[in-house]
Amino acid sequence: YLLERMSRVPHLRHVRSHLIIRTYTEGSRWRLRALDHDQISKMTREVGETTEHPPSQPDDLDWAIAVTLAADGRASINALAEAAATSTSTVRRRLTRLNASQQLLLRCELARTLTGWPVYAWFFARVSTAHLDETGRALTRIPEVRTVTSTAGPYNLIIAVWVRSLVDVQELETKMTRGLPHLDVIDRSIAVRPVKLVGRLLDERGRATGSISLDTRRSP
Repeated sequence: YLLERMSRVPHLRHVRSHLIIRTYTEGSRWRLRALDHDQISKMTREVGETTEHPPSQPDDLDWAIAVTLAADGRASINALAEAAATSTSTVRRRLTRLNASQQLLLRCELARTLTGWPVYAWFFARVSTAHLDETGRALTRIPEVRTVTSTAGPYNLIIAVWVRSLVDVQELETKMTRGLPHLDVIDRSIAVRPVKLVGRLLDERGRATGSISLDTRRSP
């Protein structure tokens, strides 16, 4: 995608990529903290035991299920079976396995402007290798932090956050660097207006207006 497809996009002059080595947390695990413990318990269900063996590579059937769910997270078992050209019982088994292995992550996103956390910021940091894991895990415990990944490149730790105001961006950086002495924030960026999020096209208020297929196997 980077080397072949993006190079053919008109007027594109520069690309900066960050290759993820490890994900300490990501957006599907972040919580708005609007529900109490009892409400969360009512919505929680088991999706199956995690297998002891490494998950197998997704095949065409798995991809068909995942791509269909990406377009419509409320798709029924019957709709998934039709899209994957298989039986409903097979779809149920595959969903159980994909969920248990975390190859398929179910994620409920919402318009950021309506959450009380309207500012979306990224921090690009460096941490000594000896302290990288402990710093990455510590960052996941900060409420504003949505994503923490170690990467190969000029920065070895990248952090995405939602905060309530621009002032909070600076205050959160101060809090992180004071509490985590091995964290050195080199750069930071504000996402002023995201136009797409996990396949959903967004309007100026962050509400979904359409979707783009997440099937990365498609031909250019």
